[in-house]
Amino acid sequence: MRSKVFIAALLCCMSFIYATPPATGDSDDNKVFPVINCQPKFPGGSAALVSWIKSNLRYPVLAEEQRIEGDVVCVFWIEKDGSVKNTYVIRSSHELLSKEALRVLKFMPRWIPGRENGQAIRVRYTIPFTFRLVPDSVSNTPIK
Repeated sequence: MRSKVFIAALLCCMSFIYATPPATGDSDDNKVFPVINCQPKFPGGSAALVSWIKSNLRYPVLAEEQRIEGDVVCVFWIEKDGSVKNTYVIRSSHELLSKEALRVLKFMPRWIPGRENGQAIRVRYTIPFTFRLVPDSVSNTPIK
């Protein structure tokens, strides 16, 4: 029997880094905000984000067959219009797991963008994924 798969997004350990690209001029689009007034929000909140990730993340078949487990930490930008852009991996235990985490982020719905002084701003967001295989459950029948 095939092992059950357990995938978790460690949202309680999620890091938020609020910034925009380094300034190259005096434009407001290039300002860096170490702390912002209104953080970006996934539609429906954190619980909805966890649910969305759980329903869309799939353990890669080859990784499951090879018993590959591990963590992937991804970064992405929530743009002024709420779209998710510039996704990349900053740490990963295996390329197969990285590809799956990035695939899920690519199809993430628009967020409610972060705001500073009433204006929508770009926000960098960091999220860890944990991929763990759960062995088949053991029968509760006593051994004679």
